[in-house]
Amino acid sequence: NWGAYVPEGILTSCSFDYLSTDPSTRSFILCMYFCGFMLPIIIIAFCYFNIVMSVSNHEKEMAAMAKRLNAKELRKAQAGASAEMKLAKISMVIITQFMLSWSPYAIIALLAQFGPAEWVTPYAAELPVLFAKASAIHNPIVYSVSHPKFREAIQTTFPWLLTCCQFDEKECEDANDAEEEVVA
Repeated sequence: NWGAYVPEGILTSCSFDYLSTDPSTRSFILCMYFCGFMLPIIIIAFCYFNIVMSVSNHEKEMAAMAKRLNAKELRKAQAGASAEMKLAKISMVIITQFMLSWSPYAIIALLAQFGPAEWVTPYAAELPVLFAKASAIHNPIVYSVSHPKFREAIQTTFPWLLTCCQFDEKECEDANDAEEEVVA
């Protein structure tokens, strides 16, 4: 039965059967690993690499143009380039969190198929499941904490929440100005 679902870990949820080692299950696990994990990582990494390269090239062009502009225009150009680089950094955080969330789950599935089966205990299988399923909350958190206006609203509403991540108000103003320039 290719791709059967069974209770997993401590039997609180179901997932595809990664414990059976018959050829049908192994082919499903390998297909899921390559198509559902490796291929997305390769595509995401390729796209973000191209984004970072484009931003880098754009910054070089902006630096060359800035030499011909006055101080006010130079500040706007630098703020715009800074906002673009921050966007590229956020993108890298997103791909890293995807890999950190889903890698343990992929490793457990491969370990159950090709490694020592006794290593895949119910508790050892449950933790990667929790990481993978919690990945749905990571993107909103990353985007909200990294956006200056959201970060400022969080700081105002819940001042205790971001005590570990203090931010510079000047940086927020520069990013807001740059965002308005990019939109305009």
